[in-house]
Amino acid sequence: MALIACHPAAPEHLEFERSEAWFEANPHHLNATKLAELGRLRNRIWNRHFESLTPEVRLMINEERHPFRNPKSLNDCEAFSESFRSRMKTLDYVHDVTVDAYHGGMAVLTVHLNRKMHWREYKDDIPELWNGTQVFVIHTE
Repeated sequence: MALIACHPAAPEHLEFERSEAWFEANPHHLNATKLAELGRLRNRIWNRHFESLTPEVRLMINEERHPFRNPKSLNDCEAFSESFRSRMKTLDYVHDVTVDAYHGGMAVLTVHLNRKMHWREYKDDIPELWNGTQVFVIHTE
């Protein structure tokens, strides 16, 4: 199973990181051009992630049978993501991992941190994408 969405040293990831840092430093410059650029970078990261998936998971996505992309039951998503949840729970700063609804009828994984952290602190441990599923990170205080 693909755990890392994109290796941190991959050109797309480094480019995305630079863009994220730029947006953090210049939030007033977030315009349509920059949003389009960020969208293209996210697409490249997704494409790289998709290629890293097993043929079985790619087929599930292509045939719209992936539990997170077409969730008929949250139980299906929970079972599919158990290995991710187990791995995340080994990190001392992870409080919980949940399956949550997202727009468009999709489900996502949410990693709840037990303290406030900058994304650069957890980026090597918590991927943005896992096994064809988007991962959100929030802190719980």
